Amino acid sequence: MVDVRLDEFASQQIASGYPIHEHQGVWWQRTAPFFHKPVFPFQVLTPGSARPSRLRSVLGYSHVCDDAAEATRAWSMQVMDRETLAGFDVANLIYAKRKNLKRALATLTFSRLDDLEPLLPELQQVCISQATRARHGKPPEYYVDHHDEWRRYMLREFASPHREWWGAFHEGRLAAYVYAYEVEGVMVFGAFKSHTDFFPMRPNDGIVYTFLQHCRSLGTVDRIIFGDWSPDDTNLNAFKESFLFHRVDIPVYAVYHPAVRVLRRLR
Repeated sequence: MVDVRLDEFASQQIASGYPIHEHQGVWWQRTAPFFHKPVFPFQVLTPGSARPSRLRSVLGYSHVCDDAAEATRAWSMQVMDRETLAGFDVANLIYAKRKNLKRALATLTFSRLDDLEPLLPELQQVCISQATRARHGKPPEYYVDHHDEWRRYMLREFASPHREWWGAFHEGRLAAYVYAYEVEGVMVFGAFKSHTDFFPMRPNDGIVYTFLQHCRSLGTVDRIIFGDWSPDDTNLNAFKESFLFHRVDIPVYAVYHPAVRVLRRLR
């Protein structure tokens, strides 16, 4: 896999149909009506140095910044730094995790996905199972009622160059998958889902371990972002931390229309 530059990533996202525009040297993506963030959400900007088009961002914009003193809020993420990744090995994990990995590696196979279309029926079942179990994000029925929309999204994302798609398989059946992308040394988990039926085989442990080993072998990854740190899901936090991720409060600078500020306070 080739590490992607910001401009390349923006071009890929534009080609995929995302609402993106360039302004003051930064590529911005609409994430809500009349609200924008940098197309690569972890791009660091100095407050006041750039903003999206005013007409396109009437309700506001936000971006990551370097100085916590200038931030208006923090974004809590689960992060692994380059030093931790360089030394990542099964021997550094707790005994229970090593035991789970032994079971996963003995019963499952792990590989990069070369063709997504033949796997779509199984991917759909994994998504339904994950949604039923987790009870957040899109509901299970979405993957049936909006199947064509979901299918187009999956194939569009898979077609984007320089992305990582990995699967865990048991006897040829998909048990879990990971989708990630790397931009300028930052690897971001875009999706991580598994089927509940395969839980006794520990597919979550196996596929995360395999993918992290792959990231270490690339030699280009300075940081891995494994989603948000969740105040409401201690089990998910503990799972990520068992793989040596840790909470990092990333400073964010946000500008809101006065009406939006009032609504945010009320909420």
